[in-house]
Amino acid sequence: MAALAQQEAGAVRLGVEALLNERLKVGGIVDNFYRLQALAVPASSIVRAGGLYSADLLLVSGYSRKQGLWMQVNGDTIPVSSDGRGKVRFPVARQLPAGQDSLAAFWDGKVTVQITEDYYQTLRVRVPYTIVR
Repeated sequence: MAALAQQEAGAVRLGVEALLNERLKVGGIVDNFYRLQALAVPASSIVRAGGLYSADLLLVSGYSRKQGLWMQVNGDTIPVSSDGRGKVRFPVARQLPAGQDSLAAFWDGKVTVQITEDYYQTLRVRVPYTIVR
């Protein structure tokens, strides 16, 4: 999954570079933020009850600057590495409701990037996962 996410990020960057080159040819203004996307890459979408959920949260963009980047998971701020990735880790429920072998759940991620001195853009992602007995 992580390899696919890296390939997608590379493809997005190549696409942005191609579009920027074409815009320059026709006299367009270069927009380094042509496309921004928050992406979650879970280790697995199935977690055992009482286990630890694990994923990477990252910003996919043609823009390479990583300063001015903040991430949150379920309202809590998480650290961002020098390569712009946030490590998502949290324990899941220890008990499932009586009579259930699985439970659908989700987590909310938020990536905020500083575009200019006074403009910030926030991208949100909701990631489903399943807790199993």
